[in-house]
Amino acid sequence: MGLENNIREDWIETTLEENISEIAMGPFGSNLKRDMFTKEGVPIIKGTNLSGIYVGGDFTFVSEEKATSLRKAVAYPNDIIITHRGTIGQVSLVPQNKYKRYVTSQSQLRFCPDPQKLDYKYILYFLRSRVGQYELLKSSSQVGVPAIATPTKSIKEINLFLPSLPEQKTITKVLTAFDDKIELLQAQNKTLETIAQTIFKEWFGKYQTNDKLPEGWRVGKITEIIERHSISYRCVKSDLDKDGLTPIIDQGKDGLYGYTKRSPDFIASQQDPVILFTNHTCNYWFIDYPFCAIQNVLPFKGKDGYDSYFIYFLTKGSVNFIEYKGHWPNLAAKDFIIPDKDSANSFSLIAKSILEKISNNNSQIQSLNKTRETLLPKLMSGQVRVNNLNQTANA
Repeated sequence: MGLENNIREDWIETTLEENISEIAMGPFGSNLKRDMFTKEGVPIIKGTNLSGIYVGGDFTFVSEEKATSLRKAVAYPNDIIITHRGTIGQVSLVPQNKYKRYVTSQSQLRFCPDPQKLDYKYILYFLRSRVGQYELLKSSSQVGVPAIATPTKSIKEINLFLPSLPEQKTITKVLTAFDDKIELLQAQNKTLETIAQTIFKEWFGKYQTNDKLPEGWRVGKITEIIERHSISYRCVKSDLDKDGLTPIIDQGKDGLYGYTKRSPDFIASQQDPVILFTNHTCNYWFIDYPFCAIQNVLPFKGKDGYDSYFIYFLTKGSVNFIEYKGHWPNLAAKDFIIPDKDSANSFSLIAKSILEKISNNNSQIQSLNKTRETLLPKLMSGQVRVNNLNQTANA
């Protein structure tokens, strides 16, 4: 599967090399070792920082002097970052108004679009599209550690069909509108969850296990007030399907592995939600919709009068990642302060309204993502032109 054949006649056939001003690999491992890391300075871009449209997340740093010595490995706002080894195919944009510069890691390369020919967001969206991912990965090898062969040469040889620069910018404006709305909803969700966590700490977090507790409260194990459940089938890579409708939950930071055409293997709802604990990575997900899951995603619910809305905030963050191993025994062995049921249920009324709002936002995010992903290849191939799209929207 290569580039689409229905490209408009006014588009130009070219390669990425002809539309960038610079491309460079990350530093050799010996030039960027752990003992060089600092608490502040210039952030290092790792694979974990490339999960979204923009480079982001938690960073480690090197000194300004060390970054300057690495020269070509230094990335600036509007540079494109690509992972060529390991989790290959990751593509993110260096954001503006964050850090002045970044250092790429050993498994990455960066390139700078020529602003006279190529809109930086247009090429970002292209490389994240189905066609762009094909072009990016067509010379990759899955033997041993996955890698793109001769990465700089391979990236330069990526085939492009480009509309005019003004049309590129108009296309990215359409796609960015989706991302801006998604980002707004995600930020709202973070605020809502922070509010709920703040209320929980105010009500229950001021007590220690060795304190004199209010009447009816006690210290106990979480297994006393939860019930573990089983998932009938554990999904694998072959279950993924681009046309699937059932979400697959995984152990990663975002929680979504992809979608499958399988019927849900676990039924959850707003009336009967479930909490998922990722055994190896210690993520906690509150789920109120039907889903499938991969191995080591463990569901549990509240019992004996303690509902899942309360249990979620009681357990969330109580066991943190130590190493890649099973962490459920740590959760089961931990002492928790368990309030009386009336106090727990009073908090649940607040938590329920907040988590339902977060769930509704997530539904909007899912819908926006699906619409954008449907529109993306059509815009990138010229199958849908922006003018036609605007005419349809205004009809």
